Amino acid sequence: MPSKDSQVNNRNMGTGGDSPVRKTGYRQRLGKGHSQGGVRVVVRERESRSHGEGGQGIDTLSKPEKRAMDLAHQADYAWVLSVQRKLYQWSQKHPTEAYRELWNWLTDLRNLREAWRHVAQNKGKRTPGIDGMTVGSIRQRMGEAPFLATLQQQLRTGSYKPSPCRRKLIPKAGKPGQFRPLGIPTIADRVVQSAIKQVLEPILEARFWHVSYGFRPGKGCHGALEHIRMSMRPRKVNKQDNKRHEMPYQWVIEGDIQACFDNIDHHQLMNRIRQHSADRRVNQLLVQFLKAGILSEEQFLRTDAGTPQGGIGALRSA
Repeated sequence: MPSKDSQVNNRNMGTGGDSPVRKTGYRQRLGKGHSQGGVRVVVRERESRSHGEGGQGIDTLSKPEKRAMDLAHQADYAWVLSVQRKLYQWSQKHPTEAYRELWNWLTDLRNLREAWRHVAQNKGKRTPGIDGMTVGSIRQRMGEAPFLATLQQQLRTGSYKPSPCRRKLIPKAGKPGQFRPLGIPTIADRVVQSAIKQVLEPILEARFWHVSYGFRPGKGCHGALEHIRMSMRPRKVNKQDNKRHEMPYQWVIEGDIQACFDNIDHHQLMNRIRQHSADRRVNQLLVQFLKAGILSEEQFLRTDAGTPQGGIGALRSA
């Protein structure tokens, strides 16, 4: 149990669950089956298929094996959270400095295993990149442990190179004839992106303004609307009728940047990231992701600007 001096201000972190992280400020995100305030919350769950309908899946693991896997997962999860707490606390104490040593944490096998679990639990785990590999095919052909060990070796030897994203056009809701281009990375690239996100996110979270709600854990448009609603409430009470009449704000301005992610300047983006991360190898890896390109209908497209929408989105936090 850390002392009160080491506790972290939790104003920027996400929603809570019954986790030791809440005691230190870097709170746990809500996911499937987490409970909050006595109410159980289930996100995008569905009923199991009836017997005889579709693949049911056969559980071949014995209870001791399952227990060992759960303990290993808890150990990895606790280690990642301890690293995130250290980075979050450091970032709060040194808001103008850039952290220099992130590479060893990024390439640690515990961080990669936790990143793999994040990818394997995502609903896009059945969607392949340009190599045609899915989470299931990796498990069948080589297994998780050899896959992650090879990925770690490639990262540490410098032989890892991000692959181009596979482009897929999806229709925009309410806009017939208009499509949103998605970039689908390979499973290996998603794991590395998630590993980067796990070490960069706490540094950035400690420095974001509390009114920033975009692409942040535990925050979204509903929180932004509630913030606007509370900000527009009259504050001064009229002494005659004991009611509030004057509103502090009369206008709410809504704006949208056209093709924002398609036109992000790589140089400006990396200058922003270097203000928070001074690890040269991490920054070089981010540049490689930005320059990896897109494969659209068997045609390679260079990405001199912009970042693909899709995958983990580790680059958007900056």
